[in-house]
Amino acid sequence: MPYTIETAFDEKPVENPRKLLSEFKFNLSGIDTEITVRIFKNIINETVFFEQSHYIHSPVQIEPYHTNSNWGENEAYVLHRAIESLTDFYNNAINAGHKPNESWLVQNDSF
Repeated sequence: MPYTIETAFDEKPVENPRKLLSEFKFNLSGIDTEITVRIFKNIINETVFFEQSHYIHSPVQIEPYHTNSNWGENEAYVLHRAIESLTDFYNNAINAGHKPNESWLVQNDSF
């Protein structure tokens, strides 16, 4: 049997195999902390999903926002989801009269 990427993960006890497709880094205006978004593809079901280095907790939020929809059918879609999960609350805070602050970004401890 020829070796393939997919069959390499048939070995037990391997679980949740995924491949890093891309990584992006950026800042939000007025905040020096660099944010990283990594986009992965699940090897088994081919779902594309993202992980982010930080969550946002602006003054207009009760708690940091953790999206429950970090997956989609392609890289572009999930990248937009990742960025919007930060910029929506950022823009709401700015529109409410708040100035950007480093404290708005909360480290994702599992990143």
